[in-house]
Amino acid sequence: MVEVSKDEPDIEKIEEIINRDAALSYALLKIVNSAYFALRRRVSSIRQALVTMGISQLKQWVYLLSFNNDIDNEESLEAMMKLSFLRANFAMAISDHIKDLPIIRSEVYMMGMFSTLQYMINAPLEEILEEVPVAQEIKDALIRKEGVCGELYELILSYEGAEWKKVKQLSDKLEIPSGQLAQTYMDCVEAVNEIWNGLTVSADQETDIPVSNKTHT
Repeated sequence: MVEVSKDEPDIEKIEEIINRDAALSYALLKIVNSAYFALRRRVSSIRQALVTMGISQLKQWVYLLSFNNDIDNEESLEAMMKLSFLRANFAMAISDHIKDLPIIRSEVYMMGMFSTLQYMINAPLEEILEEVPVAQEIKDALIRKEGVCGELYELILSYEGAEWKKVKQLSDKLEIPSGQLAQTYMDCVEAVNEIWNGLTVSADQETDIPVSNKTHT
């Protein structure tokens, strides 16, 4: 995560890191050969996979590739990873409506992905984020819920918790049309399910993110 987050990522260094880890190598090849990328020919080397995926895509997928399974319950681990993936997509989708947001869309995505790190890596979030070169605004948002990014993060958490009064207050403050949130959220759920199923399960074992009835209000 540190290496791909650098301003000028070193492909050879990234390749070296992945090649040292059988699980990472397997995960990367599985993703790049999945239905999501729909390649005509299968990719069989890490270098080919990195070139095919590109750094911008790798920044988005590396979160899914880099976890030690510290959560004992495999279903809990998968649910947490899905949640972070959903938050990332939802945050990026609604960020387009926010004026003067101090971070770019790809950073908004990473903020959503990193929001569950403390539950998946056995360390405090503040300590984890010190090891990753992310924008200070992201650190302030995730650790202290400060700034415009913090308000965006709070909006996402409030929506997940069905705290509709707070959702209305925050969406008004950020000038996000509150009427669009429900449809945007459902679109993100569908997109994440489609991508997740393409990456992790076969056609006869598809699983979806459970969506509570409270999200339909």
